Amino acid sequence: MSDLKFRPRFKIETELTTDKAQEKIKTLFKTPHEFETAYVKGHFIVKMPEQVRHYWSPQMDVSVYYDDYTETTQVRCLLAPAPNVWTLFMFIYSFAGFGVLFGLLIGSSQYNLGKNPWGFWMALGAFIVAIILFGIAQFGKSISKEEMRSMKKFIYQAEWKTQKEMNVQAKL
Repeated sequence: MSDLKFRPRFKIETELTTDKAQEKIKTLFKTPHEFETAYVKGHFIVKMPEQVRHYWSPQMDVSVYYDDYTETTQVRCLLAPAPNVWTLFMFIYSFAGFGVLFGLLIGSSQYNLGKNPWGFWMALGAFIVAIILFGIAQFGKSISKEEMRSMKKFIYQAEWKTQKEMNVQAKL
């Protein structure tokens, strides 16, 4: 997982039908494991248990769909912070981005009018806030890296190959 990705993603391609792939995940959820799991209309959620969950704990969203182009079932997984953390960070990033844009507009207008261009300082300050926020996000991601790895390992525990694929590999 790249350190620059905000929300790491991975996918599993399988020859199973969409329904069978969803059944594999439901079966996996029924086995004893260390996570809290939920299923809502074809969408699966994996979280850390409440007892060990902290501010930076990730959440894995799993979606299953059939891809007509590759003619395989895609199990797409997205590892991300909890929705409230993600929303807070996106709000602050948006605010900082607006501050940079507004500061540059004000500063360039002031510069063209021959006045003191203090707007550029505002843009610089908002940019520094965005950089600091990015550093905080990377710190939080490093804290939760092991939890993300365990969630990824958990979803791979389901046997994603069909019996036909397993027989072909056994013959090789």
